[in-house]
Amino acid sequence: MRLTPHACGETLLDGVWWPRTANLTRELHDLISAVTPSVGVTERITFGWNPASISQRRADLPDGVTVEDRVADQPPDVMYLFGDNGTRLSLLIIPAATHFTHAHAAMAAAGAGGG
Repeated sequence: MRLTPHACGETLLDGVWWPRTANLTRELHDLISAVTPSVGVTERITFGWNPASISQRRADLPDGVTVEDRVADQPPDVMYLFGDNGTRLSLLIIPAATHFTHAHAAMAAAGAGGG
C-alpha cells in the first residue's frame, strides 16, 4: 500500500493498494492498520467486492467495520475507507495478478501524487 503525500481528500486518489490475493478481505485488517494514521478508526469500507472476499468476510469475526458495495459514482477499481474522524481515503486497487512491473509503476505514480 502506498499513499500520496497529501492523502485524505485533496486528490481524486489518496493512494494505491496491491493486495497479494484476489480475496481482499483476507488482507483487510493489515490495510486498516496501515491507514489508521490517515483516516483514524475505520468505520466503513465500500468497494465492488468479489464473491471470494464476501464469503471470507462472512467467516471473519465481527470487527466493527461495515463492508458495503460501491456507492454512487465510485469507480469499480477504487476502494473508499471512511474514518470516524470524517475522513475518506480513496485507494486504487491493483489486481493481485498484475505483473510486477506494471504494479510498481502504478504504486510509484500514486506515491508521487500522480494518481
